[in-house]
Amino acid sequence: FGVNLVTEVAAIILGGPILAHFHRDDLYPQWVNLVVGIHFLPLGKLFKLRIYYVAGAAISLFALGSLLFPPNYLRPAVNAGGTGITLWTVAVVILIKNLAYLPTKTALSVSAGQ
Repeated sequence: FGVNLVTEVAAIILGGPILAHFHRDDLYPQWVNLVVGIHFLPLGKLFKLRIYYVAGAAISLFALGSLLFPPNYLRPAVNAGGTGITLWTVAVVILIKNLAYLPTKTALSVSAGQ
């Protein structure tokens, strides 16, 4: 997990100066989301969750697919919106799958019983 995280952070940090060198600072949001999407793929294998493969592919496709739009307000909306929707969907799916593992008592019921 640590190697995956360090690689992701390093790729994100190095992407800025490289894109700036080529005068393509406008592509940095797509770069960040592409790196984030790719970093989900090893997490799928590490945690044995197929949804991480799906999330990684979806985020990467939104990042690359946003490049099909002209550089105006729609490109960042597709990039950020697609990534956000994907991450929220993954969070909800994982939460629903793990509801059975949550404690049955709430904090209020525990403190009221004391």
